Amino acid sequence: EGLKERFKGGATLVPVKVTMRNARCLKPTPSLATHGFELMSYKGSAVKDTAMGETSKHERVQTYYKEVEQLLMQQTGADAAFSFVHAMRVPKRDRVKAEAGYASYWHTDQSHNSWSARLHELLELGSWEEVGPPGLDEVAAKRAARAQRYAVVTAWRYLGPADACRESHLAIVDPASVDASDVIDFSLIARSLEGGNYRLRAPAPGAASKHACYYYPDMLRNEVLCFTVYDSKPNSEMKAKFATMPAPSCFHGAFSDPSASEDEPPRESVDVRCLLVWD
Repeated sequence: EGLKERFKGGATLVPVKVTMRNARCLKPTPSLATHGFELMSYKGSAVKDTAMGETSKHERVQTYYKEVEQLLMQQTGADAAFSFVHAMRVPKRDRVKAEAGYASYWHTDQSHNSWSARLHELLELGSWEEVGPPGLDEVAAKRAARAQRYAVVTAWRYLGPADACRESHLAIVDPASVDASDVIDFSLIARSLEGGNYRLRAPAPGAASKHACYYYPDMLRNEVLCFTVYDSKPNSEMKAKFATMPAPSCFHGAFSDPSASEDEPPRESVDVRCLLVWD
């Protein structure tokens, strides 16, 4: 109750005009190691699957989890990967209980108050089931705590129903364009525990946004946009990119494409969160 009292209320969302840049044109090509985000090629069994199922216990979802793990280990050189939660995203009018909508505001998925940044502290509390994120078992958490480095990455993929993603997209903010004063520390309460993420502060009225925003137009089902949620030991290049952030985590958000035709169907997508471990 004390935590709930301290964080009663919320934030006001302010519409801001931004320029969305084509990330496919960036040279050198962005990677998780250099930019905190990367477009990867997916060749798994679910490449034509537009219905991942309503629960993580579903056989197709578990198969997809394993394929995302293999993809991320191959691309990053991690020794182990543990997919532990996913979200199906559909238009609000089509949502069912197990699905989520689009988050059309700049945010990160975690902060310095989240379980990933406090992993050692939370494991010492002795009750991982009560303090850890749902879906991630204690064995994986302890392996990460012993490792030289661990990271949390989100893998976002377009599912359909069109042949390519055109109606709305997921965009990423270049972390190098974010100043420390832009970052709002946003607290989240779950199961009486305090976690959090970050939001971007709106520019002064009438001022233009200075943030460099990127997206990948016409994403196909065999492409996966991966971005950093947290990294315990980023390399020097990535550390410089996130230098103004309290914790390395990519700002991202959904936006509707004003150039899409009126009859373009609303997109469906899935994002999987995965813990990577370098022993």
